Amino acid sequence: MGMYDREATHILKQIEILENRGLEINNKDFARDALKSIGYFRFKGYCLPYYQQKDKFIDGTTFENIYYNYRFDERLRLLLFQVIEHVEVELKAIINTNFALKYGPLAYYDDVHFYDKTRHSKWIADNEISIQKASRRNELFTKHYIQKYDGTFPIWVTFEMISFGDLSKFFNNMHTEFQKELCSEHFKMHPTLVRNWLYILSVVRNMCAHTCRVYDKRLPFKMQMPKREKLIFSDEKAFTVVYICDKLCLDRNYFEKFISNLIKLVEHYDEWIDLDSIGFPETWIDSISSRSKFSLK
Repeated sequence: MGMYDREATHILKQIEILENRGLEINNKDFARDALKSIGYFRFKGYCLPYYQQKDKFIDGTTFENIYYNYRFDERLRLLLFQVIEHVEVELKAIINTNFALKYGPLAYYDDVHFYDKTRHSKWIADNEISIQKASRRNELFTKHYIQKYDGTFPIWVTFEMISFGDLSKFFNNMHTEFQKELCSEHFKMHPTLVRNWLYILSVVRNMCAHTCRVYDKRLPFKMQMPKREKLIFSDEKAFTVVYICDKLCLDRNYFEKFISNLIKLVEHYDEWIDLDSIGFPETWIDSISSRSKFSLK
């Protein structure tokens, strides 16, 4: 394995490199401050769509265009994270309540209620790690159940500690009949779709939490669609999250506020962004269940 041998470069040198590659920089003070707050390596990720070949920008590409792509992506990630978090909380409440009422508060410890015993055993082991992390965060409810109930947690407490990824794994391993009951009652969707959608939301939630780029990026999944609906957008880009949350979010007032904020964001950066880069169809509002309430200027 080779050793990395490049030296660190000053911001002024970074600006010079970008200019030598054909990037138009009309305000060097603006560029300097932007690179100082973003970082050269991170900024380069947003440059990729604007290269006509390696280290050569498409003619007419400006620093401002790439910078505002970044700012749009930054705000888009925050909006997506918020709506995914809201859906996560709703799903945790629905799943743990229905599971506890059907099987009992502690039944999730018993692998008889799950399809794959090995996956269930792994989930329980991962849950112990979640409990340890909650304890280190000094969550009072964790201390209470450890001291009073010898570390035995009813499912509604456990679900306060698990990640979205663990929630997805839990749902995926539940028996199909129970999945069908839950999905039919709350979402009018087949569990095959919900299983796929929970996985996608867990992936994008982590991407947003770790400030990964979603603008002009092919995301690492393939979305499944209801048979009665026609796919009119890229199922590997950011609009997938909007579509899924529209289907799963039960609090329609919350979702409508999210869409209103999303419309404002798109309008604010309209000059700088390409909707296709985030998988938004030109008439993307028509893909939203509450579309009658919204309009683009």
